[in-house]
Amino acid sequence: MSNNFEDALQRQEIPQFFRGKGPYFTRDPDWGDHMFSINWTDIFLYVRDHAEGEQQLRESFELYVHSLEETLDDGFSLRENLFGYYATRLRLAPDGPDWLAELSPLCRRRIVQHLTWYRWQLETQWQLYPNRGQRMREAGCPPEFLDLKSSPYH
Repeated sequence: MSNNFEDALQRQEIPQFFRGKGPYFTRDPDWGDHMFSINWTDIFLYVRDHAEGEQQLRESFELYVHSLEETLDDGFSLRENLFGYYATRLRLAPDGPDWLAELSPLCRRRIVQHLTWYRWQLETQWQLYPNRGQRMREAGCPPEFLDLKSSPYH
């Protein structure tokens, strides 16, 4: 029986798999967005059951990393994939090798560049939002556009 990772390998849809797009989307019951960490269970099971699994994982993850663009969605998916990998590794293979630490130097550099860009975007927006809100208030903006809930779920 195949899992989502195997299906993505066979269909040559690795970037879509790591982004949780199309048939690789698994809805988080609490938030409604994609559960990135669930894919990592499939990957660990695949690596365990296939002699060439570790190499396929590294090649697949590098393909995904090299497909990333400087968008908030891609920055988020990269961060969540790294979180999912390390959380799953801690649970399923705490004494095993760190496969992502064995990625090529070029790939590791791209990961750092993308995470740095993503962090910069988030921090810039976090600092800019209150300033823009205050200036909008002073310019007569209706309070309903400014006095927003911190979560859409409240």
